[in-house]
Amino acid sequence: GPNAEIAGYSEDRLGEATITYRDDITDTSLLSLLRVTSGNVTVKGFFFKNHKPNQEYQSQDEILFEGENSVFENNRVELHVYKKALKIIGSTILEESSVGGAVVKGNYIESLNGRTNAVYIQGIGATIENNTIISDAVAIQIQPYGNNIGGIVKNNNLFAYRYPIWHNYDMAVSGTWTYDGNYLNAREPSSLDVYQEGSAPPHLWRGIVIQTESPDIEFKNNTIDGSNAFENGIVNGEYWSDVIGMQFIDGLKETSVFDIHDNIITDVTIGVQDDAGHAGLNQILADNTFPEEFVVY
Repeated sequence: GPNAEIAGYSEDRLGEATITYRDDITDTSLLSLLRVTSGNVTVKGFFFKNHKPNQEYQSQDEILFEGENSVFENNRVELHVYKKALKIIGSTILEESSVGGAVVKGNYIESLNGRTNAVYIQGIGATIENNTIISDAVAIQIQPYGNNIGGIVKNNNLFAYRYPIWHNYDMAVSGTWTYDGNYLNAREPSSLDVYQEGSAPPHLWRGIVIQTESPDIEFKNNTIDGSNAFENGIVNGEYWSDVIGMQFIDGLKETSVFDIHDNIITDVTIGVQDDAGHAGLNQILADNTFPEEFVVY
């Protein structure tokens, strides 16, 4: 596209090449703007736009890649419908695999009016860097399965109502995932309509959620900032019940490896919640900066 070398969030972008739906299409819940089902495909410098009214969730992806060496770079995505904005799949099995080469870089991704993840990386080694991602639910979900390559999530600005990062289903054979230099913040959702049936607020906000099996994670130089969840120094109870920096969900195995250091956690009510009991709280508390009067579970 015309902005192949210009970041999706840059004010210097040229006239956009817009990929969108025809005006006469009113229900896009079963449609996608882009579906790629082969490897070695690069998409750069486009504007993907879906501002259609909210529709019933059909577990659809607006932009989907299936295959190694999938590159999504310097694009702008405005999704105002209940879907995943971007999904990249390598392998869908839990057994060991070696699919890699996914790159998500320099994009602006806005995923509103839904309660799913904006960006979903599944079973593939990946680099996710220098993106701005805004979500009414989850900004990034990393689901390695048995991928033995691992990946890096670096220098991203992530704003989400529920949690900026969700890392889950990481098997013992998988590679190391590194989270480095990201800024994680809370945001009020654009609408609560999709949360009213079966998932009514208020909800927990978690900067990062780590869940399921045996991950190998390095988490460093990140800022977890829950300040937008507060109003006059008190958690905004219309949207949130508590504000948690890091949560390790029960079910993580003893073989999990965590190296968590040099992070700044600010404006939270609970600094670390270790439901699993394998996070290594002594190291976490010693090697990271927390606010005064926070709670550890």
